[in-house]
Amino acid sequence: MDNPIEKKTRLFKGAGYLIGFFIGTAVAIMFVAITGVEALIGAIAGSVSIPIGIGLENKLHGKEREKSPAEKKFLLVFCGLGILLLVVIIAISV
Repeated sequence: MDNPIEKKTRLFKGAGYLIGFFIGTAVAIMFVAITGVEALIGAIAGSVSIPIGIGLENKLHGKEREKSPAEKKFLLVFCGLGILLLVVIIAISV
């Protein structure tokens, strides 16, 4: 049941991190455009780009396996907490 599958892709190693960086930068620019607060650019870009980059890199080049229901619940809870924290940071800064 825990059978990892190797994926072959044409993308170079680190492409997921690069895509995550660009997504994080775009989110930070949108944050500045919406709120006008420039003090949190690094925090927003880092908090968005690092997890997205890691996830994309694992999806593109990593070994995949089926997650258990407990792992899925754990990931959903922490993703929800991260989104809630981001909303709180935006609300406090505005």
